[in-house]
Amino acid sequence: MRVDATATEPSAMTEPAPTSAPPAPTGRLDRAKAKLLRLEDALNRHTSSPSARRWLLIGALVLFVVISAVSFESLKGGVHFHLWAFLVLALVATPLTVAVNAAEYRAAAAVAGHQVGWPAALRLTVLSIAANLLPLPGGVAIRTQAMRQLGSTYKRALFANAAAGLAWVGVGCLAIGALLAATDERLVAGIVLLVIGLATLLALWRSLLRNDAREASRHLGRLVWVELLTVGVSAGSIALGFAMLGFHVSAAQAVALAGSVILSTAIGIFPAGLGIRELLAGAIGAVVDLRAVTAVAAVAAERVAILIGMAITSVVVLTGLRGDDTDGPLGEAVDPGRDEPDDIPASE
Repeated sequence: MRVDATATEPSAMTEPAPTSAPPAPTGRLDRAKAKLLRLEDALNRHTSSPSARRWLLIGALVLFVVISAVSFESLKGGVHFHLWAFLVLALVATPLTVAVNAAEYRAAAAVAGHQVGWPAALRLTVLSIAANLLPLPGGVAIRTQAMRQLGSTYKRALFANAAAGLAWVGVGCLAIGALLAATDERLVAGIVLLVIGLATLLALWRSLLRNDAREASRHLGRLVWVELLTVGVSAGSIALGFAMLGFHVSAAQAVALAGSVILSTAIGIFPAGLGIRELLAGAIGAVVDLRAVTAVAAVAAERVAILIGMAITSVVVLTGLRGDDTDGPLGEAVDPGRDEPDDIPASE
């Protein structure tokens, strides 16, 4: 799929023949990882076809409408719409969301050995977010293809995207865990999340060391900072969603609800977590002393405002940055001739 109107020539997309087959998995951990990769590949094959994604989108939309309607009906007269919160969500929070996602893509591309400029990263981010809501290959597929156009092998591109995903999960667990651990009632849950977050970042650190020991520290630091911003922007958007309906939410509760974004993305079945995210928000809201119906309604309202904001942001990005291609349509490789190590912890 072409991810930009000025994509590179087809010859630039040709992937060099692999020099050797990946080593067979050894050890219990490697065998478990290989099984997980095969399971993920099978799931992707069954959910990435256009017809399957169309039906998933329809199912997700029905689920979203039903649970949102039930939640708003349960709140009845308790909702008081605030236009200022909607405008901040659509005109400020949405561009910030696109910006932090573009920063994440730039950090992931750097892991794969590419330097991508802001204009290209912003355009690709807009296309990726749109793809997640349409019966098209999802955002990860678009990012992977973009890196392959820059010269990465499929394995290296997947590893770079997985590194960004692990950093997001690890940082999200640390942020939510730290806030929960600060309260006596949820100390155990907070500690568990802190342990999961640290373990995730440790696994990422080991993988980055195997990928490129000299640049591992820089890549990890960059990914962690980007994902901290991502979690912060997500929590801020959720807080604005509550404010838009006339409700208040604490910073700790907003960050905890940001976990619904991480979980729905990790599940990865419905496009953009549509419907699933709202259900998870209700469950998490009940844990952090919020009414489940209030959490569902606020997150649903936030999604609608963000979608409206995305329509505006997409026009600005795709038209305003159309002629700015100083770094090429997708970026350029920092060292395209560098040999790819055989022990990158990903599988083709």
